[in-house]
Amino acid sequence: MSRSLISAIETGAVGVGIPTLECLAKALDADLVIELRLPTVIGRSEQADAAHARCVAAARRALERRGFVCAVECEIVDGRLRGWIDLLAFHPVSGRLLVIEVKTELRDVGGLQRQLGWYRRAAPAIARSRGWQAHDTVAVAIFLATDANDSALLAHRDSIMKAFAVRGRAAIGILVGGETVSPPGGWALAMIDPRRRGDRVWAATRLDGRRAPAPYRSYADFMAVTTGR
Repeated sequence: MSRSLISAIETGAVGVGIPTLECLAKALDADLVIELRLPTVIGRSEQADAAHARCVAAARRALERRGFVCAVECEIVDGRLRGWIDLLAFHPVSGRLLVIEVKTELRDVGGLQRQLGWYRRAAPAIARSRGWQAHDTVAVAIFLATDANDSALLAHRDSIMKAFAVRGRAAIGILVGGETVSPPGGWALAMIDPRRRGDRVWAATRLDGRRAPAPYRSYADFMAVTTGR
């Protein structure tokens, strides 16, 4: 291999194929390793979940009924990270932007916080691209109303209460567009029953003092009720 070619390779002036790279590795007594790194995708697997889809659809209907303009599955690309915001809702009158992440099951509290934090930071740019002039951005975690999720939230009481300062009636007030005061930290949490209509889809959690049992025992119970299986 000529010195001029080696120099061109070192400076990036020419492209090389695998055979040339193998020759260089052999000459340097080195191992040639080719690694394919796929983008890290966050939250995409849930999009095909029937229960998740029903929750998102019910949330969208309820929000649009209250004057919100909604967009679903808003893609975010940040380097090698890719994510999808379940529901982005803008209220033209108040200028409030809701970044909504729907969870049918609570598996990872820390992961949820990181995911919502990233989505909340990226959401204003997406809103501007749609011509929405947002003055206030609130991240909202919405859980399927099950006893299992109530228990999981209670099990992580300290973390949940610290991260999501707005819950119960205050959170529902934000979702129906009646609460215009910026929530502490900009994070809220509520539950949803997609089989209900209007504002009745929203519910507080047992963590917030709700005494009535959840309408479903678990994710599987919700699917059994809705599909008849």
